[in-house]
Amino acid sequence: MKRLGPTRSLARETHNELRAAIEAGEFADSKIPPEAELADHLGVSRTTVRAALQMLEQQGIVSRQRGVGTRVVPHGVERSLKVEFNRLTALDELLTDGGHELATEILDVRTEVLPTIAETVGLSRDEEWHVVEKIWYTDALPAVFLRDHIPTSVIATLPSDHVVLGSIFRIFTEHGPAPIAFARTEFVPRLVDNEVASHLKMKAGAPYVRVWQRHHSIGHRFLAISQLDVNDELRILFSRRVYPSMVK
Repeated sequence: MKRLGPTRSLARETHNELRAAIEAGEFADSKIPPEAELADHLGVSRTTVRAALQMLEQQGIVSRQRGVGTRVVPHGVERSLKVEFNRLTALDELLTDGGHELATEILDVRTEVLPTIAETVGLSRDEEWHVVEKIWYTDALPAVFLRDHIPTSVIATLPSDHVVLGSIFRIFTEHGPAPIAFARTEFVPRLVDNEVASHLKMKAGAPYVRVWQRHHSIGHRFLAISQLDVNDELRILFSRRVYPSMVK
């Protein structure tokens, strides 16, 4: 890897340099060095390195796990796939329509600044976001760990917990500036980290797919972004109904 110079988007340049190094097989045992070491080598800040690694993680190129570090996703695992869905039905509705008993547990509701996510959707890095974390249980089994991100500039104050318990589609239909009309969806191969293993009772280090959905109104206004970690043992339960062309 080369030492980087000034640029308009240092995080993007750092991402490009790290990706090139990964593709060239420069990291032994597929293990990425610590952020401090990378920052020193590239001549950038740890914040810049962290943002670059987050980009690589969202693309399914690396997997980051607390206490273990950052590793390159094996070549045998496909990279991320992006598709757009124009006919949407909330996942909770699909599950209940299929005769499954659905329950929801809210883990956390908070407001925070998310500069990396904001940059990907063209918002100010200083934008504040509502973050809603919850688990969907299907037939009493943890099926989905869901994290919704809603800019406060889109919805200033979240509705009651009763509404938040439902899907993001319900939130925007009843309380948003416009209903969700379509979603740009990305499937990102990952390895199960400790957080996902704890929430979904999956084995840490096992491969699975994270789903990112970028929600828009009929006028193409960006509304929110959702992150869904799906229990791999239960994904066939709904994947034939949600993503039928992708299930063999």
